[in-house]
Amino acid sequence: MTGLLQRLQGRPALPSAAALADETGVGLRTLQRRFMEHVGVSPKQHLRWLRFERARQLLLRSDRRSVEIAMAAGYSDQAHFVREFRRFAGVTPGRWR
Repeated sequence: MTGLLQRLQGRPALPSAAALADETGVGLRTLQRRFMEHVGVSPKQHLRWLRFERARQLLLRSDRRSVEIAMAAGYSDQAHFVREFRRFAGVTPGRWR
């Protein structure tokens, strides 16, 4: 599981939980159980956290517009990015920056 988590952090584009299950050769439910056992959250929640962390790092390291950061981090649109960022950070990306 550790190797999988490290590979996920280094990937430019994050897969969905279902695609990750296919990639690893296990069923989605098996992947979910293993994540809960080893990480404490579902694969979907972990992937959401990784996407948030990427966005947070981009906010720290660049002066790019919020919409550009959203797209670079893998969000489908800026509204989704703002909702997710607020969920994890407690504030909007603009306030956090």
